Amino acid sequence: MTHIGARIKRYRKLRDLTQEFVAQQLDLSVSGYEQIEQSGMDVSLSKLQKIADLLEVSLSQLLGEKVPLINFLNQYNEHNNHNTGIVINHFPEEERQLYKDLLATKNALIKHQEALLKAQDALIVELKKK
Repeated sequence: MTHIGARIKRYRKLRDLTQEFVAQQLDLSVSGYEQIEQSGMDVSLSKLQKIADLLEVSLSQLLGEKVPLINFLNQYNEHNNHNTGIVINHFPEEERQLYKDLLATKNALIKHQEALLKAQDALIVELKKK
């Protein structure tokens, strides 16, 4: 399982932010911030919230909760005319594209499976005629 420091680092890199910039924004030394990314240890909840705000992610994303993926899927369904009524979390563009690609692949596989089943049903009907 990925520790919180690794998630912070990943989101920082997705935002193209340097460790120096983030450290400055958090009133930390660069080495102090590096320790957060390396171990994730001894970080207060208020500091985590500041990091999340700076990286434009939710605190639950930094903590590794699965809720953002569910919310993203709901957003995707809502965008495709499904009414979910659930508030959506913000996602970096790279993650949105990844999930869209995964969903598109899943939908293509489902259509392919449906076509195979139709062909199989047609073959069964033909074989029963003989």
